[in-house]
Amino acid sequence: MLFNHMILNDKTDIVPDVDQVYVIDDDVSVRRSLYFLLATAGFLSWPFASASDFLDNLPTLVPAPILLDVRMPHIDGIELMALLSDQGIKWPVIVLTAYADISIAVQATKLGAVEFLEKPCDFDMLEKSLRSAKLQLSIITNAEEAKSRSSKLFGLLSQREIEVMAALADGLSNKAAAHRLSISVRTVE
Repeated sequence: MLFNHMILNDKTDIVPDVDQVYVIDDDVSVRRSLYFLLATAGFLSWPFASASDFLDNLPTLVPAPILLDVRMPHIDGIELMALLSDQGIKWPVIVLTAYADISIAVQATKLGAVEFLEKPCDFDMLEKSLRSAKLQLSIITNAEEAKSRSSKLFGLLSQREIEVMAALADGLSNKAAAHRLSISVRTVE
């Protein structure tokens, strides 16, 4: 990784209340430039020299937007996006590449890239894309938390409560659900 003091050992190394972004690019000068440039806009960037480096640290990382180069040795940006998708990781990805072409842009978009920018890019556009990605990540995170809470609550239901819920979900009135399940309307309520 670019800076030794940024090696992530556990989740306590990440500052959750700061706008963070993971920068994955094999070019040290790009990582260094983005680190300082993004800092001026209030982003704390965590630079990774390769997709493998990022994947090795993934278990310790908190969700944040990813700024990703396409052409890298071993695992390229498109392959990394596919690996993240396979793992169910939905963090917003902004592709930033010097080698843009339509087929790569299409692949990246199909894999969920929220933006595709060509190097060098306008910093205002990059900052706007990162702010949008942060908002999208917030929406994704809230939806996943709500789904998790719902699953936990559903797990607390008794078998009879699940049957009542299923009957009501089928559109039955309380009275019809009670009749179907041979229980009182009061029990359904």
